Amino acid sequence: MKKILIGIAIGISLSAVTIVGAANSIKALLFPVSYKINDQTKTLGNDYVTLNYDSHVYVPIRFVAEVLGAGVAYDEGTKEVIVKQGQLDIMDPDLLVKEDMQVGNLILTKEGDKTRVSGSFKISRRAEIGTNLAFFNDKDEKLGCVVISGQYDGGIHSFEALGDGDFVNYSKAKLHVAYFNGWRDPGNQPNYNQRSRISP
Repeated sequence: MKKILIGIAIGISLSAVTIVGAANSIKALLFPVSYKINDQTKTLGNDYVTLNYDSHVYVPIRFVAEVLGAGVAYDEGTKEVIVKQGQLDIMDPDLLVKEDMQVGNLILTKEGDKTRVSGSFKISRRAEIGTNLAFFNDKDEKLGCVVISGQYDGGIHSFEALGDGDFVNYSKAKLHVAYFNGWRDPGNQPNYNQRSRISP
């Protein structure tokens, strides 16, 4: 799925060389450019490339969305690329400092008998975290959950995690932070060795 997302791009008009291929395929040039987003220079890294085709530059949408702190996902069922940017307003009310971790921009897609959750989280400083993000229906019955865990720098990160069952049509989400840089909640702690795929 990651290769599909990397291949999906947004076009920005620029003057360049045009290369035309066969009817069902294209030939494009790798386009070595740098990015400055909100006055900050950002590097693509090895996972992404910029392409030039037919006088347009094509930028990986996942890269742009993540730099802007948005959630991004590809829904195989509907063939849609979904980008969501908004408030990171899900917090654990029991965390000593609630603003230490905030989650939002959630996008849920069905993947077989599982649900893929994509979104963003923000932490106040570099921290080792172990969290459980649970999803409920309108009767407050738990439908499923995913784990976000690992060590991350302070700031906004994108994540993807798989949970068992179908909870795409949830009513509300609750965050439980069981571990944050030495502070440990002795309550329910899932297996935090299961790390989510996180994008810096």
